[in-house]
This record gives sequence, structure tokens and C-alpha cells, in this order.
Amino acid sequence: MKMIKFIYSLFALTVVLSMTACNEDAVDDAPAPAAVTNLSFEKTNGGAIITYKLPEDKNLLFVRAKYTNSQNQEVSKVASRYNNKLEVDGFIDLNQHTIQLYSVGRNGKESIAASINITPDTSYIELIKKNLKFEPIVGGVRAKWYTPSDKTVFIYVDYSDGTKQFQRILSSSQKDTVEANIRGLDSIPYNFSITVEDFSHNKTVKVEKGSYKPLPEFKIDKKSWKFLTNFSANGTSGDGKSENFIDDIIDTEGSAADNSYFIVNRSNNGGSLMFFSDLTVQSGKPLMMVVDMGKEVM
Repeated sequence: MKMIKFIYSLFALTVVLSMTACNEDAVDDAPAPAAVTNLSFEKTNGGAIITYKLPEDKNLLFVRAKYTNSQNQEVSKVASRYNNKLEVDGFIDLNQHTIQLYSVGRNGKESIAASINITPDTSYIELIKKNLKFEPIVGGVRAKWYTPSDKTVFIYVDYSDGTKQFQRILSSSQKDTVEANIRGLDSIPYNFSITVEDFSHNKTVKVEKGSYKPLPEFKIDKKSWKFLTNFSANGTSGDGKSENFIDDIIDTEGSAADNSYFIVNRSNNGGSLMFFSDLTVQSGKPLMMVVDMGKEVM
């Protein structure tokens, strides 16, 4: 009886393997899918979204778009069989571009090309080039721009104090309004210009953005400062005192016995010690150290 079951199991396994092999042979021998039809497009900034009707073919795997971008680079983009849209990008001009779409089967066979001519809208890097503005901040400048796209953008900021040339690179993939600061500058006039680049290496021409003088950055006199113990964690432990948090003395800088350090212990303030890396793990709130500066500082 066991032998009969074993023979039957082998027979069933052989049938399954044979069917699998036949299915694989059928896929390999299947013809290329039919081409996509009913093509249309919607403009995007620097590209287009192409919509199409998929062929009814169980062997269809994906749709591939082939085209040449504004850098004369051959580009290939794909969309799965579960989607009827495909985005193309990498254009910095407003010219007409031919996009060829191919249906691709599970065996890698491609259909004949279905072509569509698209015309992109103004590239988002051109929009950023026009609307980016600078404003002075303490010790630097703030760059602010708007982009309708969440695609990666690189902004090369060139600036000069009249003697030396400098460059910073700002990068973002954020949509809508974006801000970025350039710090570490003296309070002297700097002339600014920018070049904007996308991920396809399209670049705008360099444009001047004006002269800006960062606001002066200076050390605040702490003589008027007061430590508000009623609103702060108790940092007094042994020789350490909370007041030493604002005494403007770096402990052991000149002497190992200056006793200018402060200690804050979570166990003395309603819970176990919590390090900054643990804030999302442990319950409770970070320890607060509140200071009254005693005056308005501009």
C-alpha cells in the first residue's frame, strides 16, 4: 500500500513538473504582445505623463518608453502591466519630442513601437532659476524658492566678497516652498549668482541674484542672564550647579579644579536618565533648562 502511494506521488510530481515545463515553453514561444493604443499625454514641468490602453495579453509584463532627453542621452523608462501611465522627463526645452512605447512580454519580446509626440511644460529648474530669492540672516543668507516638482534639484550658489570667490551647493527633492541657509559669512556685502541643475544634468544659465549683506553675528553678553530654577530641571549635584550652565566658563579649560561644571540627573527629576537618542523610545519629556536673558537682543 505504501509502495502504491509512493508511485502515485511520483506520478503526480512528474505531472506537475511536466505542466510547469510546458507552461515555461509556452511563455518562451509566445509571440510579442500587441502594441499599446489610444496614446495621450499631459504636460509636466520638464516632461509629460503618457496614458495608453494596454493590450489584452496574459504574457504582457511591462511597457517600456524609449526617448532622447535634452542632453542627447538615450533614456528608458518602464511601467508595470498594472498601470496605464508612464512618466517621461529630462527636458529643459519646449520643443516637440518623440516617445516610443513598447509592450514587453514575459519572454522579453517587444511589440512594434507605438509613437507619440509630446511637448513638455517649462522645466522646474527654469522656474526655480527665476523665482529663487535671497535674504540676509544672522551670519549668512537664506535662499527661498518654489518648485512644482518633488524631483531632485541642485542649486549652485556662487558668491564673492569682491576679492574671493566661493560656492555652495544646495540640494532638495521637496515640493512647493523650500528654504536653505548659507552661514558662516561676515557682515559685508556679497554678490550672489545661481545655476540650477536637475538629475538628468540639464543646467540653466547662470543668473545674477543681487548683493546681500549678512546681519552681524556676535557673542551675547550674559551678565543680565538669570537661570529660572522654578521652570528647569534640578541640576545641582555635589559640586555641580545649574547656574554653571550659563556661567560662560568651559570646565577644566584653564584648571581641573575650577568647579564650573553642572550635572542634570533624570532620577532627580521624575524618571530615569534619558539621552537625546532615546527620546522616541522612553516615556516622558526631555529635561528643560530655562534662561531669562534679561533683555531683548536684536
